[in-house]
Amino acid sequence: MDEKNLMFDNIDLSWMNEQSVLNPTQYFSFIDGLFEPRFSVGQVGISRQELQYWRQNGLIGGFVKNSGRTWVKVSFFDYCWLKLIAEMRSMFIPIEYIKKVKEVLFYFDKEALLNQTRIELEQLKALSNKSKETIEFIKEVEEGLSDPEILNNPEILNDAFKRSCNFILVLTDLIRRNSPACLIIDKNGITGLILLNEFVTTERLSEVLTVFDESFTSIRLNNLLDEFYTNPRIKETHIQDIFKLTDKERKILSLLRKEGVKEVRVRIGKAGKGIVLVEVVEEKDIDSVKEKLKAILDKGKVQNIKISTFEGNLLLFEETTKIKF
Repeated sequence: MDEKNLMFDNIDLSWMNEQSVLNPTQYFSFIDGLFEPRFSVGQVGISRQELQYWRQNGLIGGFVKNSGRTWVKVSFFDYCWLKLIAEMRSMFIPIEYIKKVKEVLFYFDKEALLNQTRIELEQLKALSNKSKETIEFIKEVEEGLSDPEILNNPEILNDAFKRSCNFILVLTDLIRRNSPACLIIDKNGITGLILLNEFVTTERLSEVLTVFDESFTSIRLNNLLDEFYTNPRIKETHIQDIFKLTDKERKILSLLRKEGVKEVRVRIGKAGKGIVLVEVVEEKDIDSVKEKLKAILDKGKVQNIKISTFEGNLLLFEETTKIKF
């Protein structure tokens, strides 16, 4: 396997490239938000001993410490990486192999980034109706590309890393479309990414099939996001800030995280009206609703109630609530 490229070229970069051209300020603000330190180690769910051990072994670094305080704050990006380390450790993957995974995920090609930046710059300059903000952005990028001191500035390179390393590209792709993605690690610690619902070209198919010739470990990366969304230690306001959710979207997230909610149906209005109605299906405790159920059955009105029985016994009671937005 190619240690830095197995299937990473199948990540859908079209949306990211488009946003960096059409909405550069908003897009880079979103990326910067992924790197803003806001979560404690307790919210991540790992011990300080683990954090220290991983730091000593070169698995992590650069976490921000609060001035005058003893705890550590980490970003969403750090959060996902720490969770991935924890998952690999739970599968008994050696530290040496996790270091190889880190090399792959935290790798970015400076020359490829510069070429892509030049392409995006030409696309920006070709826009017919450019805002004042876009014109200023074009000027800044042109100055940066022509100044060697800026190109070699560590802070500039760090900003470039934020949008170009493999891990941030994978996370951004997962956030946007949540396609099934698996990180694979073979018996030699060589790492790659497989997007399970992407078409594999003939020339790449043989490369992918070589993975299955020998033993390997597979980790579903979507679980990183699933765990974050459902983590009770993570505040909904944090999720709203990171992913730039509207108040309506945050309310829907709150419903999804509510215990007992089985399904949330969202109705979108026409002509850009957005969310107009949300239906919430909740599983109710049978003992607590027997009297309510009896009253409903007596009236013969069960339009928003689902009842499941087996051999005369009540198994399931679901009530659907409609919420107007």
